[in-house]
Amino acid sequence: LLIRSTPTLNRTLARSKPLTLNQTQIYPANRTMPNKRKHISTPFTRHPHLHKKQNPAPRPHHRQHQQGSNSKSKSKPIAKQPPPQKPPSLFHPSSRILLLGEGDFSFAASLVRHHCVLHLTATSLDSEAELLEKYPQAAGNVAVVRGMISGGGVVVHG
Repeated sequence: LLIRSTPTLNRTLARSKPLTLNQTQIYPANRTMPNKRKHISTPFTRHPHLHKKQNPAPRPHHRQHQQGSNSKSKSKPIAKQPPPQKPPSLFHPSSRILLLGEGDFSFAASLVRHHCVLHLTATSLDSEAELLEKYPQAAGNVAVVRGMISGGGVVVHG
């Protein structure tokens, strides 16, 4: 804010009330600013009104927990966990499933292990030798699919 000193401005500043310019009050150099605030805020100080609840009185439900224990640590009430839910079934176990272009057959093995699939055909774009060269863990996954209890697991290589 740049203010140019003029005789009119000096007379205005000498008045009893300060000059107000866009909600900014300008006081003459010989007058002191009124002390309206007790605490002057700087960027690194904290406002006293934000810390009114430094030592709040304990709530009634906290007293019950504190009376029962002799330790000084605060005990938090344990929330009840809901019972684990069964994942939704995307298909019926007797469905016939065709998987095209499986990489290491981990998805096919997962369907056999966790979803009780009875009829599954999984295909690969690679030959069996290329598949085992790319994915060493594929041998175990192929064995899971071929070794299904129902005998419905088929693996086809490209």
